[in-house]
Amino acid sequence: MPQAIGNKTLFRNAFPRFHAGQREEFISEEELKVRLKDWLQNWPGNNLPPDLARFKTIDDAVDHLVRSWYQVRLE
Repeated sequence: MPQAIGNKTLFRNAFPRFHAGQREEFISEEELKVRLKDWLQNWPGNNLPPDLARFKTIDDAVDHLVRSWYQVRLE
């Protein structure tokens, strides 16, 4: 996943994962989908937010979330 270019490391096809008090980690799209699916399946009260509840399946909601991410370029 990581690719060094000069003094910068690029992560292609990787998604950053942040948790308070922990170092960031980069995960694959497949791992991201697994984690999102688990998170949505265990959503408190089993009532997803309206923008995710409109999808027929959890997998459809996960695909939407993955497709909807945006890239931030930090320099």
